[in-house]
Amino acid sequence: MSDQVITSIVVAISAMFAAFMTYLGIRAKVLSARAAPVPEEEERIAVGKAQIAADPDGWADRVLRSNEQLLTRVEAAEKRAAAAEKRADEVQTAFDVFKREDRQRQGALARWLGRIMSAWGVDEHMPYPDGRDAEILADIIPFALEATQPRRPPRPRPG
Repeated sequence: MSDQVITSIVVAISAMFAAFMTYLGIRAKVLSARAAPVPEEEERIAVGKAQIAADPDGWADRVLRSNEQLLTRVEAAEKRAAAAEKRADEVQTAFDVFKREDRQRQGALARWLGRIMSAWGVDEHMPYPDGRDAEILADIIPFALEATQPRRPPRPRPG
């Protein structure tokens, strides 16, 4: 065997050994963490039991006060959530209105361009959007409509 093959085999065996040892170390840490109780938690429980035994009424008052504070926080959070939900509904409504108006614009523009394409080379005058389509497209392309429609004088362009 060549030196490169032997080196590759030694490196692979070393890597597997290191991975196995790491696995054993992690497993030992996990098992010890599960088995050993947390001393801080035991201390906290012992202090709580001592407080209850020493002053049961005071402890109950502290619990009730704590519950009132938590209730106040929960109510404030619910108000914020309701306000956020209301704002989200307003945004959704505005988006729905925009989407509906955009579909109307696209439809009006498609109908007008279809009329222009069908009249191209056949009619000497450009067809204009009429009815509701003229109202919708007047805001989108006012200069094009005003410049081409003889009924209205064109507005001066800004700038």
